[in-house]
Amino acid sequence: MISCIVACDDSWGIAAQGEIPWLLRKDLRFFQQVTTATAVGSKLKNACIMGRKTWESIPSTKRPLKGRHNIVLSRRETLDLPSGVLHARSLLEAFELAQALPVETSFVIGGESLYKEALSYCDVLYITHVRGHYLCDTFFPEPEGFEEIYSSSLNQEGKHTYCFKTYQRKDRNELFRNEI
Repeated sequence: MISCIVACDDSWGIAAQGEIPWLLRKDLRFFQQVTTATAVGSKLKNACIMGRKTWESIPSTKRPLKGRHNIVLSRRETLDLPSGVLHARSLLEAFELAQALPVETSFVIGGESLYKEALSYCDVLYITHVRGHYLCDTFFPEPEGFEEIYSSSLNQEGKHTYCFKTYQRKDRNELFRNEI
């Protein structure tokens, strides 16, 4: 299974000048819970696939992301990564690495160009919708071909109002119905 997980504003903005324009503790917990959760009894871990800039934006004390396989994409020949963190030169190579581990779910966690490329492979999107418009210069592509299957109640942290939503690829349901 391949999923994307992201927090974005009403304009699908995800960052401004390399920084996320909000700090939502409940969203950080949600991110950790979703990306580490596996099926009951599963001995598999999930993978977090990210671009080099996303990797570098994670505080050094928080990386690699614990309890998950970390795969960093970069076209560079070599990256200075800690032991156990994998380097891929393309998204398809990252998916192959994840499959070889093997993993239960591969989560694409950013950035913008990686989300754009990954969207056509994704089955599920986990989106934290932060209400309002921020001065973002980096965006998540507006998901076409997905339907909302879950929305939480609104949360409030400081001046930020947000909710958690889950989207599923529409054609996935139709394919399943056609097999019955």
